[in-house]
Amino acid sequence: MTTMIDACRRAVRVLAVLVLAAWAIPAIAQDSAPETHPPGPKGGVLADAGAFHVEIMFKGGVMITYLYDSDNKPVPVKDVKASATVLAKGQQVRVTLAPTGPNELKGEAKLPADPEAKSIVILDIPGQRRLQARFVAPTGP
Repeated sequence: MTTMIDACRRAVRVLAVLVLAAWAIPAIAQDSAPETHPPGPKGGVLADAGAFHVEIMFKGGVMITYLYDSDNKPVPVKDVKASATVLAKGQQVRVTLAPTGPNELKGEAKLPADPEAKSIVILDIPGQRRLQARFVAPTGP
């Protein structure tokens, strides 16, 4: 009985990863391939989210996210709610991002090193519709 339960749990995990990959990877490839930005003001990867720019980087198991306007000027994040889904080396992690600085949000993201990890950041900015930014960004050294 235990073996059957363990097999079902493994099958559910595999199915969850496959569903995320089937949904996220084509969207990331479609949205991020044509639009490339130089490195962000903090040296991370930049992507568009509506009229905003979002910059991400990973350091020591933490996902760091910065929010800018279209001219890369910092945008306050005090009331911003944000989360991310990251797919690195087949491992999916959901990251809750919390404000930690004037335009900075951080969240724990224990991930394997992957030079081409795929990330989707969801932003709920007061007075704006829900925004998404899609990235291909390294998760480790």
